[in-house]
Parts: sequence; C-alpha cells; structure tokens
Amino acid sequence: MNTPANQNVVTSINIDIFRAILAQGIIWHHLGPILFHRPTVPGLMAVWSFFVISGYLNANAFARRRQRSSWIDASRLFYLSRIKRIYPLLIISFITVSIITKDFLNGDIYTLFPFIYFANIPLNNVVLWTLIIEVQLYAMTPILFLVINAIRLEVPMLLIGSFLFTIAVSALHISLWGDSVLIDRSMLGNLGFYLLGMAIALRHTDYCKFSSFGKQIFLILAFSILAWLLVAYNLLAQMPRLWAGCFVSIIFSFIVLTHSKELFGSANTQLRNLGKLTYQIYVFHGLFLFIYSQYLELHNPYYAIVLLFALPIIAATTYQHLLLRFETCKIAKVV
Repeated sequence: MNTPANQNVVTSINIDIFRAILAQGIIWHHLGPILFHRPTVPGLMAVWSFFVISGYLNANAFARRRQRSSWIDASRLFYLSRIKRIYPLLIISFITVSIITKDFLNGDIYTLFPFIYFANIPLNNVVLWTLIIEVQLYAMTPILFLVINAIRLEVPMLLIGSFLFTIAVSALHISLWGDSVLIDRSMLGNLGFYLLGMAIALRHTDYCKFSSFGKQIFLILAFSILAWLLVAYNLLAQMPRLWAGCFVSIIFSFIVLTHSKELFGSANTQLRNLGKLTYQIYVFHGLFLFIYSQYLELHNPYYAIVLLFALPIIAATTYQHLLLRFETCKIAKVV
C-alpha cells in the first residue's frame, strides 16, 4: 500500500537522484566545449528543472512550518534556514574570487546582495546567476504560498499554464531586447517553473497522478524532443530550443515529483549522496571553473576533468563533513 508517508519517502529518493543527474548535466554542459569543441548538453534544461524541484521543496518546507506556527513566524524561520544554508558558501566563493582577482569590489559582490543584481552584470563564479534568482524566489515564497493555496487548478492546467507562462515571458524578453543567446536571467523568466513545483507540493499526491498510459505518452514525447535537442543542440534557432527545452524540463520534473516508485527500482546510495550535495557541488564547480579560466597553464582537457568534475565533488564532500562535525561539536557543548 502506497501511503502518503511512503510516497514522501519515494519522492525524496527520486528528487535526490534527479538532482544528481541534473548537476552532472550542468557540469558536462561546461566540460563539453572544452573536451569536444562543441556544445554537448543543453545545460539550461537542467537549470529549469532545478527551479521546479526548488519550488516543490520550498513549498513543502514552508507548509511544515506553517502547520506549527503563524504565517509570520513560518516566514521568519523559513528565511533564517535559507540564509544559514546558502550564505556560508556564497561568502567562501566571494572571498576566494576576491583574493585571486585582488579586487574585493568585483561583480560577485552582487551574489551577497541578490536584489540589486541585473542580468548584464558579469560574475566570476558564473553559475551563481541561477542561485541569485533562487534567493529572489525564496524571498517571494511566503506570498507565493498564499497565492498557490488560493488557486485550485486541475493538474493539466498547472502543466499547460506553467509552460505557456514560461514561454511567453522568455519570448517577450527575446523579442523586446533581442538577446543573441537563449537565456532569460531574470526571476520573472523562471517564475513559471518555480510555481509549478510549489503547486505540485501543495496538492495531494493522488490528485497529481497521471494514468500509466498518460505518463507513457508524455515520456515518449519528452524523450523524443530530448533526443532531437541533443542531436541538433547547436543548430536550432532560439525559439524551437526554447519551447522544446521548457517542455522537456517541465514534463520530466513533473513525472519525477509525482512518480509512485523509485526511479531506478531502488534507492541508489551514491546518486542519492550526490543529490544531497547538489548545492555544494554546484558552487564549487563554478569556483573551479573560474580558476580554470584564470590560469592558461591549466587549459588542458585533463586538468578540466579534474578541476570541473572531480574536485567539486571532493570539495563539496569535505565541506559537508566539516559542517557536520562543527554542528556535532556545538550540540555536544550545549549538552
């Protein structure tokens, strides 16, 4: 019997595995041009999926706090937990970049003050633009929680609405500002993904289920478009890449979040561990990417694999281990 508690465990397992895969997608998006001299993986699709997952996790976290306290207290505790998790690594990244560049007023200072960041401000740790948008969405989460709770839409409308909203904002952005690359580095351009994740979290599990036949149809469509994107990634015009990539990200994320069984039949321990370290790996990957770009003597495919793939995992694991030891020591002193 698949009880709500069991479904929560399954969803947690699936999210960890999915995040591990998405993080590797972003890493290999950066590694591909270095190793093969051409784009290999559409990294933005992974970023979009991360926004859906983030909306789901944050809505659940806020809902749990809201059950135990008032909306104001829940908001305060939610913000404190996000600051505690996000800012230590942001500060480490900023200090490291500042020491290397010998400039403590470099563009990465905007990662510490995300609400004054604009898309055209260059960052040294280039991957942090997504995190800045995450923090902006965190700030809106208590309000979005009230909105999503007040609007009751059927599941197909959630999917279609998120897809159309995301396409419309990005298409408007491209048509008005004529971007030469397919990126809308703004909070509004990614709000549709985040809202979909929140909406799924705040619906009962059974309410979100597709029939097995419906899932098969969506999966066939998604895999077909994904295969097309991977083959013709650097040949497609902006708009086909936009709608196809958004479609794949939304459908894959939706199926992962509502699937009633583990993705690979059972929990894959190593993938789950990587998934739990996604944020840490992501920040360290961007930091090592910056270091790689700074030193010409490192511009070698073998160095790239070590710096951009292996070292971020090692650094993230070490950082998390030290953090846990620090927390354990704090608890021991209190006791």
